[in-house]
Amino acid sequence: MTDARGPMDDDLLQDESADESSDTDTDTEADMGTSDDSLPDDSLLDDLADVDAESSPYGDEETAARATRHGNAARLRPTGRGWAVLGAAGGVIAVLGVVGAMSLRGPNAPVAAGGTTSASPAAVSTSAAPSLHIEMSGRAYTAANLATLAQTLLDAPGPHIGIPTVESPSIGPIGTPIGLRECLGTLGESDAPQVAADIATFDGQPAAVIVVVESGIKQVYAVGRTCTKGDPAIIMGPLPMS
Repeated sequence: MTDARGPMDDDLLQDESADESSDTDTDTEADMGTSDDSLPDDSLLDDLADVDAESSPYGDEETAARATRHGNAARLRPTGRGWAVLGAAGGVIAVLGVVGAMSLRGPNAPVAAGGTTSASPAAVSTSAAPSLHIEMSGRAYTAANLATLAQTLLDAPGPHIGIPTVESPSIGPIGTPIGLRECLGTLGESDAPQVAADIATFDGQPAAVIVVVESGIKQVYAVGRTCTKGDPAIIMGPLPMS
Protein backbone atom coordinates (compact mmCIF):
# COMPACT_ATOMS: atom_id res chain seq x y z
CA MET A 1 0.00 0.00 0.00
CA THR A 2 1.02 3.52 -0.68
CA ASP A 3 1.56 5.77 2.44
CA ALA A 4 -0.94 8.60 2.03
CA ARG A 5 0.56 10.82 4.79
CA GLY A 6 1.80 14.18 3.74
CA PRO A 7 4.45 16.51 5.25
CA MET A 8 1.97 18.02 7.68
CA ASP A 9 1.08 14.62 9.04
CA ASP A 10 4.75 13.93 9.82
CA ASP A 11 5.05 17.21 11.72
CA LEU A 12 2.00 16.38 13.82
CA LEU A 13 3.40 12.98 14.68
CA GLN A 14 6.73 14.49 15.79
CA ASP A 15 4.95 17.04 18.02
CA GLU A 16 2.85 14.33 19.66
CA SER A 17 5.95 12.20 20.23
CA ALA A 18 7.74 15.14 21.85
CA ASP A 19 4.76 15.84 24.14
CA GLU A 20 4.58 12.21 25.22
CA SER A 21 8.32 12.20 25.94
CA SER A 22 7.97 15.37 28.01
CA ASP A 23 5.06 13.91 30.00
CA THR A 24 7.02 10.72 30.62
CA ASP A 25 10.00 12.67 32.00
CA THR A 26 7.72 14.70 34.23
CA ASP A 27 6.06 11.58 35.63
CA THR A 28 9.44 9.97 36.22
CA GLU A 29 10.65 12.97 38.21
CA ALA A 30 7.44 13.00 40.23
CA ASP A 31 7.79 9.28 41.00
CA MET A 32 11.42 9.63 42.09
CA GLY A 33 10.59 12.67 44.23
CA THR A 34 12.81 15.71 44.13
CA SER A 35 11.55 17.41 47.34
CA ASP A 36 13.70 17.54 50.50
CA ASP A 37 11.02 15.69 52.46
CA SER A 38 11.58 12.49 50.44
CA LEU A 39 15.31 12.41 51.18
CA PRO A 40 16.48 10.22 54.10
CA ASP A 41 17.33 12.19 57.23
CA ASP A 42 20.81 12.49 58.72
CA SER A 43 20.17 9.97 61.50
CA LEU A 44 19.34 7.27 58.93
CA LEU A 45 22.47 8.10 56.96
CA ASP A 46 24.53 7.98 60.15
CA ASP A 47 23.06 4.59 61.07
CA LEU A 48 23.83 3.28 57.60
CA ALA A 49 27.36 4.61 57.93
CA ASP A 50 27.71 2.85 61.28
CA VAL A 51 26.58 -0.44 59.78
CA ASP A 52 28.87 0.08 56.84
CA ALA A 53 31.83 0.83 59.07
CA GLU A 54 31.21 -2.22 61.24
CA SER A 55 30.67 -4.62 58.34
CA SER A 56 33.48 -3.22 56.20
CA PRO A 57 36.55 -2.21 58.21
CA TYR A 58 38.34 -1.49 54.95
CA GLY A 59 35.70 0.94 53.62
CA ASP A 60 36.42 4.40 52.35
CA GLU A 61 37.89 7.11 54.59
CA GLU A 62 34.63 9.00 55.02
CA THR A 63 32.82 5.87 56.24
CA ALA A 64 35.62 5.06 58.68
CA ALA A 65 35.69 8.64 60.01
CA ARG A 66 31.91 8.66 60.47
CA ALA A 67 32.06 5.32 62.29
CA THR A 68 34.81 6.65 64.56
CA ARG A 69 32.79 9.75 65.45
CA HIS A 70 29.70 7.72 66.27
CA GLY A 71 31.74 5.22 68.26
CA ASN A 72 33.26 7.97 70.40
CA ALA A 73 29.85 9.55 70.98
CA ALA A 74 28.42 6.19 71.99
CA ARG A 75 31.23 5.65 74.47
CA LEU A 76 30.73 9.11 75.96
CA ARG A 77 26.98 8.66 76.43
CA PRO A 78 26.21 6.89 79.76
CA THR A 79 24.23 3.72 79.25
CA GLY A 80 21.50 2.52 81.60
CA ARG A 81 24.11 0.50 83.46
CA GLY A 82 26.38 3.56 83.64
CA TRP A 83 23.64 5.65 85.23
CA ALA A 84 23.02 2.87 87.77
CA VAL A 85 26.73 2.77 88.67
CA LEU A 86 26.85 6.56 89.07
CA GLY A 87 23.73 6.50 91.27
CA ALA A 88 25.19 3.77 93.48
CA ALA A 89 28.45 5.70 93.85
CA GLY A 90 26.54 8.82 94.89
CA GLY A 91 24.62 6.82 97.50
CA VAL A 92 27.85 5.41 98.96
CA ILE A 93 29.35 8.91 99.22
CA ALA A 94 26.24 10.20 101.01
CA VAL A 95 26.31 7.31 103.52
CA LEU A 96 30.00 7.87 104.22
CA GLY A 97 29.31 11.57 104.87
CA VAL A 98 26.57 10.78 107.40
CA VAL A 99 28.74 8.19 109.17
CA GLY A 100 31.64 10.65 109.35
CA ALA A 101 29.44 13.37 110.84
CA MET A 102 28.06 10.96 113.45
CA SER A 103 31.57 9.82 114.41
CA LEU A 104 32.62 13.44 114.93
CA ARG A 105 29.67 14.06 117.24
CA GLY A 106 30.36 10.90 119.23
CA PRO A 107 28.22 7.81 119.88
CA ASN A 108 26.20 9.36 122.71
CA ALA A 109 25.04 12.51 120.90
CA PRO A 110 21.38 12.11 119.87
CA VAL A 111 20.10 13.93 116.75
CA ALA A 112 16.97 16.09 116.79
CA ALA A 113 14.16 16.12 114.06
CA GLY A 114 15.53 19.35 112.37
CA GLY A 115 18.97 17.61 111.77
CA THR A 116 20.86 19.27 114.77
CA THR A 117 22.62 17.58 117.77
CA SER A 118 20.73 17.79 121.06
CA ALA A 119 22.19 17.61 124.56
CA SER A 120 22.50 14.18 126.12
CA PRO A 121 19.89 13.54 128.83
CA ALA A 122 22.70 12.49 131.16
CA ALA A 123 24.30 15.91 130.75
CA VAL A 124 21.18 17.77 131.89
CA SER A 125 20.44 17.89 135.61
CA THR A 126 16.90 16.79 136.39
CA SER A 127 16.81 18.42 139.83
CA ALA A 128 17.77 21.98 140.67
CA ALA A 129 20.19 22.68 143.50
CA PRO A 130 18.42 23.60 146.76
CA SER A 131 18.03 27.24 147.71
CA LEU A 132 20.46 27.73 150.60
CA HIS A 133 20.41 30.58 153.10
CA ILE A 134 23.11 30.69 155.77
CA GLU A 135 23.17 33.37 158.45
CA MET A 136 24.76 33.90 161.85
CA SER A 137 22.09 35.52 164.05
CA GLY A 138 23.46 34.73 167.53
CA ARG A 139 20.03 33.47 168.70
CA ALA A 140 19.96 31.23 171.73
CA TYR A 141 17.85 28.24 170.77
CA THR A 142 16.45 25.78 173.28
CA ALA A 143 14.19 22.78 173.07
CA ALA A 144 11.29 24.98 174.18
CA ASN A 145 11.66 27.73 171.58
CA LEU A 146 13.23 25.78 168.70
CA ALA A 147 10.11 25.64 166.50
CA THR A 148 9.13 29.25 167.20
CA LEU A 149 12.55 30.75 166.48
CA ALA A 150 12.92 28.50 163.45
CA GLN A 151 9.76 30.06 162.00
CA THR A 152 11.30 33.50 162.56
CA LEU A 153 14.33 32.30 160.62
CA LEU A 154 12.05 31.64 157.65
CA ASP A 155 9.84 34.72 157.97
CA ALA A 156 12.56 37.31 158.68
CA PRO A 157 15.93 35.95 157.55
CA GLY A 158 19.01 37.93 158.55
CA PRO A 159 21.99 38.90 156.41
CA HIS A 160 23.60 36.07 154.50
CA ILE A 161 27.10 35.34 155.75
CA GLY A 162 28.30 35.08 152.19
CA ILE A 163 30.14 32.25 150.56
CA PRO A 164 33.48 31.73 152.31
CA THR A 165 36.12 30.11 150.18
CA VAL A 166 37.51 28.12 153.10
CA GLU A 167 36.04 26.70 156.27
CA SER A 168 36.15 29.01 159.28
CA PRO A 169 37.55 27.23 162.36
CA SER A 170 35.08 29.03 164.63
CA ILE A 171 32.07 28.06 162.53
CA GLY A 172 32.99 24.66 161.16
CA PRO A 173 32.22 23.03 157.80
CA ILE A 174 28.50 23.72 158.09
CA GLY A 175 29.14 27.43 157.51
CA THR A 176 29.90 26.83 153.80
CA PRO A 177 27.44 25.80 151.08
CA ILE A 178 29.44 22.64 150.38
CA GLY A 179 29.56 21.70 154.06
CA LEU A 180 25.84 22.41 154.51
CA ARG A 181 24.95 20.22 151.52
CA GLU A 182 27.04 17.39 152.94
CA CYS A 183 25.23 17.75 156.27
CA LEU A 184 21.86 17.74 154.50
CA GLY A 185 22.81 14.57 152.64
CA THR A 186 23.66 12.86 155.93
CA LEU A 187 20.32 13.98 157.38
CA GLY A 188 18.51 12.59 154.31
CA GLU A 189 17.37 16.04 153.22
CA SER A 190 19.49 16.53 150.10
CA ASP A 191 16.37 16.90 147.91
CA ALA A 192 14.80 19.71 149.96
CA PRO A 193 14.24 22.69 147.60
CA GLN A 194 14.45 25.33 150.38
CA VAL A 195 16.95 25.31 153.26
CA ALA A 196 17.77 27.93 155.90
CA ALA A 197 20.60 27.52 158.41
CA ASP A 198 21.44 29.67 161.42
CA ILE A 199 24.86 29.46 163.03
CA ALA A 200 23.87 30.01 166.67
CA THR A 201 23.73 28.15 169.99
CA PHE A 202 21.48 25.47 171.39
CA ASP A 203 21.23 25.17 175.14
CA GLY A 204 24.30 27.36 175.38
CA GLN A 205 26.48 25.23 173.11
CA PRO A 206 27.70 26.09 169.59
CA ALA A 207 25.22 24.64 167.16
CA ALA A 208 23.46 25.13 163.87
CA VAL A 209 19.72 25.22 163.41
CA ILE A 210 18.59 23.93 160.01
CA VAL A 211 15.08 24.39 158.61
CA VAL A 212 14.08 22.36 155.53
CA VAL A 213 10.94 23.05 153.48
CA GLU A 214 9.63 20.53 150.96
CA SER A 215 6.13 20.28 149.46
CA GLY A 216 4.85 22.73 152.07
CA ILE A 217 6.14 20.62 154.97
CA LYS A 218 8.60 22.36 157.33
CA GLN A 219 10.96 20.61 159.73
CA VAL A 220 13.78 21.88 161.95
CA TYR A 221 16.99 20.24 163.13
CA ALA A 222 19.46 21.32 165.80
CA VAL A 223 22.89 19.87 165.00
CA GLY A 224 26.47 20.38 166.02
CA ARG A 225 28.60 22.57 163.78
CA THR A 226 30.64 19.51 162.91
CA CYS A 227 27.72 18.00 160.99
CA THR A 228 29.20 16.69 157.77
CA LYS A 229 29.13 13.72 155.45
CA GLY A 230 28.79 10.56 157.51
CA ASP A 231 28.39 12.45 160.82
CA PRO A 232 24.99 14.17 161.37
CA ALA A 233 25.88 15.37 164.89
CA ILE A 234 22.15 15.66 165.66
CA ILE A 235 21.24 17.42 168.90
CA MET A 236 17.47 17.54 168.34
CA GLY A 237 15.11 16.83 165.50
CA PRO A 238 13.64 16.55 163.09
CA LEU A 239 10.90 18.59 164.71
CA PRO A 240 7.73 19.34 162.68
CA MET A 241 6.78 23.00 162.42
CA SER A 242 3.21 24.24 162.22
